[in-house]
This record gives sequence, C-alpha cells and structure tokens, in this order.
Amino acid sequence: MRLARVFWTLLALDVAVGLVINLILAIVQPSPAGEVGTSLIRFLSYFTEESNLFVLAAVAPLATDPQRDGSAWRILRVMSLLGITITGLVYGIVLAPTSHPHGVAAIANVLLHYVSPVMMIGGWLAFGPRTRVTA
Repeated sequence: MRLARVFWTLLALDVAVGLVINLILAIVQPSPAGEVGTSLIRFLSYFTEESNLFVLAAVAPLATDPQRDGSAWRILRVMSLLGITITGLVYGIVLAPTSHPHGVAAIANVLLHYVSPVMMIGGWLAFGPRTRVTA
C-alpha cells in the first residue's frame, strides 16, 4: 500500500511539473500574434495537456488513498488511462520524429510524453485497481 502511494505521488509530481513548465512557457513565449490569451487557449487545447490533466485528477487521490472508489472516479480513471495511452503512442510513433524541443521544453516533453504514459500504464498494471473497471 505504501509503495502504491509513493508511486502515485511521483506520477502526480511528474505530471504537475510538466504541465507547469508548459504553462509558464505559454505565458513567457506567447503565440506568434503575441497574445498570451491565445497561447493559454492553445495550451489547453492540446491533447497532451488535456490527457495529463485527467491523469493528474485521477492519480492525485490515489496518492492519499490507493483504495479510492466511486462510479465517477472509475470513469475518470479509465478515461485518463486511455487518453494518456493514446498520447504516448501518437507522440512516440507520429510526432516525435518531427519534434525537437530545447531547454526546459525538452524536460516537459519527456515528462508528459514519455514518463507519464509509461508510469500510468505501469502503475495500473502493478497496483490497479483493475478489478474496479467493469463494463
């Protein structure tokens, strides 16, 4: 149980750090039009950010209570698992060859596109709660 809490806490921190880095970059390096508002809207419209926000919402409660349950939570959990799996696969197969981030953007890229998907899938396989996912 303690190992599960530590694992989910590390995943939540990974996602939070990656999202904060990208948010700061969206504010500091606004869109080509120079509008911070447009950059923030773009930030929130990327599937990577959306799926990682769902992961954060799903794993943060697991960091304190790995036995968390409830019908809405089950939906969030499966949704986040599916979304982050798609994020990892699409980025790794399609987008990675064309993406070359530098500096702190490269750190956020690794955290959100590689570490988060692998940890989420690995955590689900290792700690579950798989038995709570039903049709």
